[in-house]
Amino acid sequence: MALVNTAAAALILANESSKSFTGKNDKDIASAVSNALVTYALSTPNLINFTCSGVVGPVGQVVSLVVGPIVPVAMANLMYIKALSLGLKGKNILQLFQAISTGVSTHFQTAQVSGTTAGLAVGTGTGKFLNLIENNVYNLLKLNFLGKVIKGKNSGHIGQCIAFGFTNHMKQSPTVTVVVTGAIAPVSPAGPIAITGIPTVFNKIV
Repeated sequence: MALVNTAAAALILANESSKSFTGKNDKDIASAVSNALVTYALSTPNLINFTCSGVVGPVGQVVSLVVGPIVPVAMANLMYIKALSLGLKGKNILQLFQAISTGVSTHFQTAQVSGTTAGLAVGTGTGKFLNLIENNVYNLLKLNFLGKVIKGKNSGHIGQCIAFGFTNHMKQSPTVTVVVTGAIAPVSPAGPIAITGIPTVFNKIV
């Protein structure tokens, strides 16, 4: 399943409702957050650092199998820790972060990755979201908050918390497992040549 802004927003909104987090901005917050995070993921190439192993060949096509685990509680806790460091309080702030994290985690675990390798034709690989840039995520959140007319003295801080929790958890926790398929290089008398430690030339979330 591909990432879709509206699908992520619906998951966040459903989790806001389940936690009785309602208000005039609940739909706008869900929409702004999902649009920023999904847009960033879809538009930024090579977010994932892969290491692949298999059989030598000129080019391989990379297709993802599994993205996970993404742990909503851990992501929400990172957001909340950032909030405390910024002096943000309020009885509902943790519930908001839990709702956002649960929706985002559920949707991002359905993400698919495609890409290419050079020198590896058939094999498998794993990768981590090491190239996420927190400030870029925050800037997109800020733009989407403004676009939804979400203002207030704390809106910028909330964006910082979400960016911090999302980027740091995604770098630390989930692993993307992929398969590589392609044409194997001409076989020598010794048979196909094994190779390890091959990165992707290009990868993209779709």
